[in-house]
Amino acid sequence: MCSLRAFALPRFVAIRRFQRAVGDLALAGKQFDLQGVLNALELTMIQAISELQKLPLHERLQLVEDLWDSIALEDINLDVPQWQQDELDRRDEEFRKNINLGIPWSVAKDLIRGRHDV
Repeated sequence: MCSLRAFALPRFVAIRRFQRAVGDLALAGKQFDLQGVLNALELTMIQAISELQKLPLHERLQLVEDLWDSIALEDINLDVPQWQQDELDRRDEEFRKNINLGIPWSVAKDLIRGRHDV
C-alpha cells in the first residue's frame, strides 16, 4: 500500500493548483471550455474522495492532520465576521468582569471525559 502522503495529498494539491491556473487563464481572456474542465475536476475530486474513504481510519486521520498542517503553513488572514467579533468581545468583557467564573482547562477536560466515559 502506498503512503498517504505519496497518494492523497499531492493529488489534492495538484488539483487545487490546476484550478487556480484555469482561473488565471480565464481572467486573462483565454478561450477554452472552463465548465468542462471544472466538471472533470469535480469528478476527479469525487473519485479521489471515494478512494480516500476506503483507507483505514488511522490513515484518514493522518490525512486530515496533513491537510490541516498544510493550511496552517499558508500565510492567510481570514476575516472574522462582525457578528462573531462582537460575540468574542462580549465574552471577553464578561470574563474580565469576573475572572473567577471560568474553570481551568484541566477541570473542563475531566468533566468532558467523565461524561463520555459512561
